[in-house]
Amino acid sequence: MPTEKDVGQNDSDHPTPIASGPRIELSAQAETLRGSYTNHVSIYHTRREFVFDFLVHLADNPPQLVSRIVTSPGQAKAIAGTLSGSIRAFERSVGEIEPDGTAKDLRVNSAELRLLASLVAERQSLTLGEYTGRRYDRAKRNLISKKLIERRGRRYNLTPAGFQVFRRHVESMVGEVGT
Repeated sequence: MPTEKDVGQNDSDHPTPIASGPRIELSAQAETLRGSYTNHVSIYHTRREFVFDFLVHLADNPPQLVSRIVTSPGQAKAIAGTLSGSIRAFERSVGEIEPDGTAKDLRVNSAELRLLASLVAERQSLTLGEYTGRRYDRAKRNLISKKLIERRGRRYNLTPAGFQVFRRHVESMVGEVGT
């Protein structure tokens, strides 16, 4: 008996494909190349195969099967690895994906990045008094609203999310940084 695992849903925003691996030349009919929108996938498996049912589920309508893919367990694992890598690349360039399926935009401008760098360099807590003016005041407010820093009295503290955003920026500039 196959088991089912629902792996997600998202809003009606269409995903942007992220290329992974070498480019492959495709030969297909125009309708196939256009693709189909899906906002839900159910995965079933037996000993010998995985079945991916891609569905569209819109309000007040029953889910409708858009496409079914049947593949081997080895290929399913390769798909999972490729998908995982694509998600990491997406989150590095766009921002963390929220539980509701939307991308949280955690890009920061140069003033915000400078403030994060100062907090990292000074062991995560500063008054940030030397950063004054409209530009830095706006940067502080933006970082607080993104929950990348917190204000406690006159001091600003780096949050774990703030450290991760700073680290992601460093990694994108110089490659992988060891933990």
